[in-house]
Amino acid sequence: MTLTVDKNVEKYEEIYRSGYDKKYPNLDLVRLEAWYFKKNPGMLLDFGAGTGANTIHMIDAGYQVVAMDAAEESIDLMRRKIGDRATIMRVEPDATALPFADATFDYVVCMSVLSLLETKARIQAMINEFFRVLKPGGKIIADINGPEAEFSAHGQFIDEDTFEYKLRPDQEGNLRCYCPRTAEKFAELFHSFVTDDIGFSSFEYIGHKSNEFIVLAHKPQ
Repeated sequence: MTLTVDKNVEKYEEIYRSGYDKKYPNLDLVRLEAWYFKKNPGMLLDFGAGTGANTIHMIDAGYQVVAMDAAEESIDLMRRKIGDRATIMRVEPDATALPFADATFDYVVCMSVLSLLETKARIQAMINEFFRVLKPGGKIIADINGPEAEFSAHGQFIDEDTFEYKLRPDQEGNLRCYCPRTAEKFAELFHSFVTDDIGFSSFEYIGHKSNEFIVLAHKPQ
């Protein structure tokens, strides 16, 4: 099973080609880096780095960052913005594993990515890879869209917490997304980890809605 979904990647290629460039890091990550990683920098994998906004924040906080994304447009954008301040790598379309040795990283960050892997099985495979490349004691911060997110609340139900959603009105076709109904269902995907906390972040204003579960977990020593 590959770690990416071609049609979902292509949707984001179109978005980046249109000039999209998020300037600011994820607010939950900014808070949790200080609270959970305890401002103790190390080797960090930012998976699904997108525009590089989170990567830049983590670099500025002192981390040695490897930023990965499946979209070529994302890689080009990050190289222009970040240069050699981080290692920037593309997730190859046929990748079934991360291109790193076991126990490479102290930390993994995966924000606004997992739902777009489309199926519970692919998400589980991705989380298993995060577990493999983390050092014993290494920590992960990851989120996923919940039942009140745009994808699920305004999407078409397919099966077992899977929905189809049109990302932008001017684009053809839908994204398929996995949005677990409960925090407990999300936590089950991290069964190899020790889950230190699981919570959620939500907002709704000016026609925009967000609902995400967030897990904080570590690899046993």
